[in-house]
Amino acid sequence: MKGARWLVVCLLLGASASAAEEEARPPTRFERAVAVLGAPAVSADDSRRAKAELAAIIAGEEDSADASAARYLLGRLKQLENNEADPPEFQALRARHPGHPLAQLAALKVLLRRLYADSAESPDDRLRAGEELAAAITLPALRSDYHLAMGEAYIFHGDRREPALRHLRAAAEIGIPSAATRANVLVQIGELARLSGERAVAAASYRAFIAEFPRDLRQQIVRDRLADLEGKAP
Repeated sequence: MKGARWLVVCLLLGASASAAEEEARPPTRFERAVAVLGAPAVSADDSRRAKAELAAIIAGEEDSADASAARYLLGRLKQLENNEADPPEFQALRARHPGHPLAQLAALKVLLRRLYADSAESPDDRLRAGEELAAAITLPALRSDYHLAMGEAYIFHGDRREPALRHLRAAAEIGIPSAATRANVLVQIGELARLSGERAVAAASYRAFIAEFPRDLRQQIVRDRLADLEGKAP
């Protein structure tokens, strides 16, 4: 229960209660519902009751922090369980609180679905929708994820190097928490920049990779790439 509380509320909603305060108070309705849904084994009846409790929180509290978290959780469950691209809970969350961390996360989840959906929508329309979302994602951690998603999508939809490079560079500048992901992105930036003729950008990214990830198995390949760019013998 506490793990669910800290994950959904503290990290995303910015709760300020201390650990001691969290231990002292009784669980909220939202926490109880999350605890049921997060249990290792959940019966169909328990799942229905927990979801009904989340819906009741939304109906009764509307704009509270728990109501926002309930909207996000119900929407995400509908994405995962019912394959709904943009559940009404996500839409309501974005409409009511567009700057809320969970609203921004919901928008990002919807975009990820749209970018790779099995539908007749053209790649250009999907990517255009992604670009239009840029201004709505303001939290640094989510902006980094947004740029990573867009960079990968531009590569997937036709190997569009210039916009892919732009987004990956933006993600790297904001910061990428995962070391493995950052290593991959630095190599990607180097390769995309090299193939696009942006030698200075490629060299800078290769140097960053060499300095930050000395034990990575790609070290020699990247060193050779850098030597070639600088006109030196490897």
